[in-house]
Amino acid sequence: MSNFWDDAEVQKAATSGSYIKFTDEGDTKSGVIEQLGTRVFDEGTVKERTAIEITYQDGSVLTAGQVKLMQVLVELRPAYGDHIEITLGRIEKRGNKTLKHWIVTHTNSDGELFTIDQTAEG
Repeated sequence: MSNFWDDAEVQKAATSGSYIKFTDEGDTKSGVIEQLGTRVFDEGTVKERTAIEITYQDGSVLTAGQVKLMQVLVELRPAYGDHIEITLGRIEKRGNKTLKHWIVTHTNSDGELFTIDQTAEG
């Protein structure tokens, strides 16, 4: 019987460097979109949580689970082959909660540039 910790999927999750982390203001990821999808998280609560996943051409993966970032992505509607730059613009502490404000720049296949900057919001 194999050990849980030797399972290939567990090992892959522990060593995968392809997921993008935004921890500090100014952290940025820029590139061309290779794939769009969703990821469902079952965190043991009554309701599952769905996040948007963007895979860049370099193989890195952005999992957008924060509501404010998902709202921007839904508004901009980036597509395969589009260029997108996502920056953690500001981190706001509200009691025991953390609210992240984003700056997202999207260039579509027609070369049109769109930017949404949440850092000026209250």
